[in-house]
Amino acid sequence: MERPSPLSRSPILVPTVSASIVGFVSGLVSSGKLSAAQFTCENLHRLPTSRREAYLFQKTKNYRIILGGLKGGLRSGARLGAWTGAFCSLKELLRIPFTSSMTGEHQNWCRSMAGALSGFTLALGASVICESDFFHHSLHLQYGIHPILLLFTQGEGELVVCLREAT
Repeated sequence: MERPSPLSRSPILVPTVSASIVGFVSGLVSSGKLSAAQFTCENLHRLPTSRREAYLFQKTKNYRIILGGLKGGLRSGARLGAWTGAFCSLKELLRIPFTSSMTGEHQNWCRSMAGALSGFTLALGASVICESDFFHHSLHLQYGIHPILLLFTQGEGELVVCLREAT
């Protein structure tokens, strides 16, 4: 009889790695697009005039897109993987004491309740962290402004980002 793989029994590792990969790909694409737009905006005053300059401009832009995409992908993948790992770990920690003595439908109900309770706990923790003075203070230190509102509006094919102080 063949032994099952440890990965097939891992309710924490597989979702965490999967979420990290999805987060990396998502962050890679979105940060790459943002880096391309940022590079173009920063260099509009010195657009290329010859073929050689156009080649070097595009080459530099491609390198910046790759670098920005990788940074954003790693950041997004780590963030999504950490949240998923925290959720799955908390769910397993809550499930173990309750389901050890139960069988059948009661065990499935306890798994569902453990998932709901861990989701609620993580959402509550995230909202407390985001609404804390520490979070707003770090925004003030990082950007030099008070808590901000980001407004994304779609103009004529352009994405406009406005920063305003929160009221």
